[in-house]
Amino acid sequence: MKLRRFSCALLMLALSSSCSGTEMAPAPDVGRLDAGADGGARDAGRDAMAADGGADGGASDASLIDAGADGGNDAYVDHCLGVVCTASDDCHTVGTCDHATGVCSMPMAADDTLCTLAAGPAVCRNGTCTLRCADGSRDGAETDRDCGGGCAGCGVGLMCLVNADCAASACDSVSSQCVSSQCIDHHRDGTESDTDCGGTCTTKCALGRTCGADADCISGACDAITLMCVASQCNDHHRNGSESDTDCGGGTCASCAVGKSCSLDSDCTTSACDAITLTCVVSQCADHRVDGTETDVDCGGPSACSRCVVGLRCMLNSDCTTGHTCAPATHLCI
Repeated sequence: MKLRRFSCALLMLALSSSCSGTEMAPAPDVGRLDAGADGGARDAGRDAMAADGGADGGASDASLIDAGADGGNDAYVDHCLGVVCTASDDCHTVGTCDHATGVCSMPMAADDTLCTLAAGPAVCRNGTCTLRCADGSRDGAETDRDCGGGCAGCGVGLMCLVNADCAASACDSVSSQCVSSQCIDHHRDGTESDTDCGGTCTTKCALGRTCGADADCISGACDAITLMCVASQCNDHHRNGSESDTDCGGGTCASCAVGKSCSLDSDCTTSACDAITLTCVVSQCADHRVDGTETDVDCGGPSACSRCVVGLRCMLNSDCTTGHTCAPATHLCI
């Protein structure tokens, strides 16, 4: 529309010159305007559109850009029209478009930005998605460089927070460094019954330390009630060692009371261990065995036991029941 108005103006000028008999100068190039006072040429199309001011409702072409004040009439296309810049991957951010080429820049994402790899957790390093556990630095939940915190266990001397951070499954609770064994990590773990003792540790627990079995204790005695190491198996509230019953008998502990288990007369306070029930009874005269001063099972001798009946062993006539004697040759009551 603007160019049409400009052409009409030129036509009117030509007609006016012809009618007046004046020689008409050559028509100017429709693509240019006369040089201004500063000698610079201007793009006719641009000036014509500017002069119109948009009265005809037409939008100016944003892709045409003035070539400058050097008198040139070249124009170039903005190659970014219609271009939408996007991030190429997790390790790059949205860039900006170069108007001359239409190419988007690709800024790198900050290091340690999370990214996705099928092999496992990953972070960005210099614009490349790298497995977090193999990126050469301590990051994420790692307790030391590329180890711990879900990565492979750390070696001895490297930093840790929990046993799982260490290859040896032993994180020293004092130094927060991996050590070679749970038996020296200053806290109770693994099979230990108390801190760094008992269980599979070679170090046994001292008196007063927690235990789960006699083998956990230096004394070999773990109290069954308190679950603490005590000085002797004879007061640990369970039958162990050579005991015939709990904390009694066996030749080392005190003798057992009547009704307690026994193996020998010496296990019992009454010196009478029943040979059938293997329990302590009140008297050797009722323990179903020859013991004490008896000449036969529970009879004879100077004790208060019953006299022996015919056929049982004797030493004296007094060992036999009334009316019977002890045969000198056989030492049997007859």
